Amino acid sequence: LARTKSMLRIAHPHFVMLKGYHMGSKWISEVFSQVPGCALYFEYEHCLRALHNHTCCASADLTLQYLSRGCACSGLDAQLGRSKFEYGCRGCSMHPLKHGCRASGVQFGALGPSYESHIRRLQELSPTVRIVLLVRSNTVKHSLSYLRVSCGGTNHKKPDQQGVVSSTNWTSTPGRGHWISVPPPVLLLSVRSRYKGQQAVVALAHRLAGGDPAYTLVYEAAQRDFIGEIANLLRAIGASPPPTDWGAAVKAIVKSGADNLSSAISNYAQLEHAFRPTPCLHRMLTAAGPVEFGLDECSDDLLHGLPQSRNTLSAWNIDEHARRGLNDSQCRGGV
Repeated sequence: LARTKSMLRIAHPHFVMLKGYHMGSKWISEVFSQVPGCALYFEYEHCLRALHNHTCCASADLTLQYLSRGCACSGLDAQLGRSKFEYGCRGCSMHPLKHGCRASGVQFGALGPSYESHIRRLQELSPTVRIVLLVRSNTVKHSLSYLRVSCGGTNHKKPDQQGVVSSTNWTSTPGRGHWISVPPPVLLLSVRSRYKGQQAVVALAHRLAGGDPAYTLVYEAAQRDFIGEIANLLRAIGASPPPTDWGAAVKAIVKSGADNLSSAISNYAQLEHAFRPTPCLHRMLTAAGPVEFGLDECSDDLLHGLPQSRNTLSAWNIDEHARRGLNDSQCRGGV
């Protein structure tokens, strides 16, 4: 690293990953950070607030410092515990960079005007920083992830964890997983909201990149082949390829919920019937595995194709449902 005109010049490829929430971003950050010489900080906005009196935002110099030496927080230590939070935010400055950096990145899930300004300032400090996008293409399952966590717990777990949640709202039948019940209009409203939210993230990524992002990582593609997707990301940002055997030792967190929704939603038959008038959303609901969809593939269904559902929204008092998420009974798979 060399300082010239008050700038840190970072020799290795570095990037900002823009994303929404509940789309496997912690899983992605942990997998990426296990590639030798790589680091990706999960939701770096927490650093910017915590080190700035809990308001946005700390100086872009802080983000630049992490990007310059975050690889010193090797492996899963890139996501440090709270006792070492500030140390991790600053890129583990007391740890030597034994093997240098292959690539480093920070994720942002908070994407309001203050964070956009912060990223633009970062681009001024380091013009070679790349913009990367993380998306989830199955909007129905993305929405269910939001509704599931309203019951407590998380959407991902460590491989050796038997339980997936801390809330007593969840019940489990051995071999069958955790059941919830989702009223059709609640899911429809959530799907629309998630779609519009992701559209805003995509638009921001294009604004900041001045065109297409350096890479768009799709959650479902990573589910099918996380080793291949990480290699694609590294190639897209100009980093050297990972060792051929790096994935063999990866111990990443895994998805808690079932991809086959019929084994996780007690009123699945009701949802399947309600979504039949919207063929594209129906395909998302019934996809039994990590199927990748185009980001605008279901736009007609989402924005224009729900005439029957619009009437249902009013009848189900959708505003109240949406405000409180799923109630206790629905979190246990009841009505």
